[in-house]
Amino acid sequence: MRKHMVLDGLRPVDFTGVLLAEKSTRSAGRLRWTELALYRMAGEDQHPPEGAGDEYPSGAYVLTSLGASLVYHRGEGGCDRSRRCDPGRAGDLPPGFAPCEECWPVAERWPGDGDDPTELAPGDMCRPERNRPKAVVCAGAGDVEGTLRDWSGSRKVRASRLSGPAQDLLEEASKVDEDIRRMITEEVHL
Repeated sequence: MRKHMVLDGLRPVDFTGVLLAEKSTRSAGRLRWTELALYRMAGEDQHPPEGAGDEYPSGAYVLTSLGASLVYHRGEGGCDRSRRCDPGRAGDLPPGFAPCEECWPVAERWPGDGDDPTELAPGDMCRPERNRPKAVVCAGAGDVEGTLRDWSGSRKVRASRLSGPAQDLLEEASKVDEDIRRMITEEVHL
């Protein structure tokens, strides 16, 4: 058991526990990806995430998700996503950021005249996407599964399914956590 610090939005959340499993969809050339992690807490903790109540069961789980991005948008007049991003200067972008394909369609990005309008000068305004961290306390293995099902699907329609990364996370965690193993192998009778 050791001390962990994760983020829930901008707020840090610390707890004592053990990391059971991690899963990332990051791969070479991918500009957006998801990272999931599942921890088992070592009993009551003094800094639970919002909504967890003052006390929660010993051995509760902390499930984290990070929506990560290396995409930037036009400073003005970009796609719908750009309106949710804070403005910044191109010179402040870390290496590896790339232009949004909706803000800069391929024909506009490489018009054939040698100029690439997405090559911004350090002082140019742009709108980088932010990473979106989330942390949820789950009282038991069934709550972990339910939360992962809620996180799957699109923003418009919540699917009652587990995404591939969520399934992988649970399978990995089941190798070291008996409650998770029991939950994913339990036969369901309808």
